Order: sequence, then C-alpha cells, then structure tokens
Amino acid sequence: MTTATLRDDLPQLALVAALASALHVGVAVAVAARTGIPLQVLGVFFDGHFYLEIARSFPLPYGPEALDYAGLAPAYPALAWLLHGALGPLVNWGGAMLLATWLPAVASALLFHRVCRALALEPLLPTLLFVVANPRWIAVAAPAHPEPLAMAAALASLLAFLKERPAASALWLCLAALARFPALWLAGPLALGIVLRRPGSWRGALWFAAPAVALALWHVYLELRVPAYTSVFAEHQVFWDTHPTWPFAALIQNAFEWIWPPEYPLAAVTYATLVFYLFACAVGFRAERALWVLPLWVLAQVLFHVSLAGVRGAWDFSRLALLAWPAALLAVWRLAAPRVSPLAGYAIALVLLGFGVAYACRSMESGVVWQKEMQAFLLDTATHLDEDTPRWKTWR
Repeated sequence: MTTATLRDDLPQLALVAALASALHVGVAVAVAARTGIPLQVLGVFFDGHFYLEIARSFPLPYGPEALDYAGLAPAYPALAWLLHGALGPLVNWGGAMLLATWLPAVASALLFHRVCRALALEPLLPTLLFVVANPRWIAVAAPAHPEPLAMAAALASLLAFLKERPAASALWLCLAALARFPALWLAGPLALGIVLRRPGSWRGALWFAAPAVALALWHVYLELRVPAYTSVFAEHQVFWDTHPTWPFAALIQNAFEWIWPPEYPLAAVTYATLVFYLFACAVGFRAERALWVLPLWVLAQVLFHVSLAGVRGAWDFSRLALLAWPAALLAVWRLAAPRVSPLAGYAIALVLLGFGVAYACRSMESGVVWQKEMQAFLLDTATHLDEDTPRWKTWR
C-alpha cells in the first residue's frame, strides 16, 4: 500500500478540484453564452425545471399537487434548497440548481482520487481520466442534473467499503439511492464484496439492506404526502413510459434502425461506452476476489440500464449508467497502468478532453435549442427564479 497521506496529496487534490471546477463551470458558461441565455437560467433547462419546483417545496417536499413530480428522487433538490438558503441573495433558484450539480461533480473527482489511493494506485492520472475521458459525464456535470450527487455519494460508499467500514458505506449508498434510484442496485455488489473480502462476514453485508429500507420509507412518505401517489415507477412514466425488456434489445434495435440525433455523435459515445463497460467487466474478474466488487458494480448498473425499452432506453444509456463509470475505469486502469507511460497517459487525457468538451457543448446546445422550441414554458419559468413558492405543472 502507498504511504502517501492526505496532507501529502493536498497539492494534487487542489489541482484536481481546479481542473474539475474549470471544466464543469466553463462548459456551462460557454453553452449559456452560445445559446443566448443567462448562466443561472441554464439551471431550468434539461432536468432542472423539474427538480427546481421540488427544491422550492422544502422543507416538507412535494405536496398534494405534485403527483407528476413524485417519480423524481429528493436528494438533489434538497441540496439545491440548502445551497439557496445558505447563499441568500447571491444566487437565485437557477443558480442553486447549477451549484448543486457542480459541487458534487468536483467532490466526485476528489473522492475518486482517494479511492485510487485506497487501491494502491498512483491517483493523479486516473483521476484526470475520470474527469475528462467520459464525454457524457462532462455533458451531465455542467447543467442541472442529479447524477453528480449520486456519483459523489456512490464513490464515498465505495471508499468506505475499501476502508472496511460497511455501515458508513451503506449510509452513503442510501444518499446515492435517494439522488438516483437505480443506485440501489449497487447494494448487491457491495454486500457480496464484503463476503468476498472476509468470508463469513454476513453481519457486515446486512448493512446494505439500508438503501432498500430508505427507499421504502420514502415511498411511505409520498403516500402520505401525495394522496393520488401509487409508485415511483408509475409516476415516472409521465416523462418516460419505459418498461423492462430483453437485455440490449433497445440498443440492438437502434443499431439496425439508426434512430439517433444527427447533431452530435451520441451513437458513437453510447456504443463505445457500452463496449468499455463490458471490457471492464471481463478484465475486472481477473483481479483477486477481494476486488470483484468493481466488475460486479459495473454489471449491476449496465444490466439494469440495457434492459429498458424504447428509443430513450438507448439514447440515455450512457447517462443513466454513469455510476458504472468509476468502477469500470478502475478495473481497466489496474490492468493498464503498468503498460501506459505517464506521458502517453496525459496525452490521451488531453485528446479525450478536447473531444469531451466538444461533445458536451454540442449536445447541450442541441438540448437547449430543442427545449426552447418544444417547452416554451421554460422561458416563463426563468422569469420566476426569485420566487420561493413551487409552481407545479400537470404533465399527464
């Protein structure tokens, strides 16, 4: 194991934080400027406008009129509410939504660095790759999305797992699941990982029932708070009417019919991401059994998200399965690190950064333009970002 301490790593951590901040904020600023909207207004685009109304409903979130929002997880709007309350007049609700994305995205990079240390890997180069090498991560971590908070909590859970703190790991996973419900599927790999690291340690594995309990309690809360509520799955169908199907069916269908947006290379990124994840699973099981948690982590996310039906199931795979990214990168990097010189690694990171920024900007610009045309109410929402009362809409 490396003997570097946290204090020894402070210069690297500062560099990582500066790079991640510049990347995520810079992409957002560039897209806002190129699409002609104020930066804080960008916080209502993409998923921001859904979570914004939930954030304004805290401290007792949702409400009888919020049925169409009840399929969305509460942790991300809760963070936005806390930031808005702490920063007062410095940011409006749009700015709070963006900060609730950027801060966890930067925290994710720092936590990935610490995970590398826990795995006895020299952390700087793989951490830079974590930040820049996945173009969909760049595109998600710049505008308003809940994935960065789920990523930060999931990485905190993995770090606690590696330090043999199952209770802390399970509690962090509760937060991840309340930010993105499919993070629940990581409980299985972590529980099994406990047993693989220490055979017979079932008591530690039982902690990973906590995320399921947390989501069950959340379900009970919504039943009490929203009278017409039935289930997360039913309410989420207001925005995306999907269902389980055969694994890979949507991706195979879209490969044959080529139902992809022509404005940016979403298809290339999607299938490249899938191939990388599957490769990571294959090589990950070559490690000692104590580290099988990494390929199992990837499989848990990939198998769930490749089994969602419809065009959106294919289009959104590389976004929805983002929690697989750090474990996949770690599984591959453990194999590749001895074979890649630092100079070559940094050159690869630079090339991938250029592609990722170009992809993120183009995809975000396309999304903003589409929403301006198809969701004109967003321009009205943008004029009410200083109001604290939720403005619920009916979508069904």
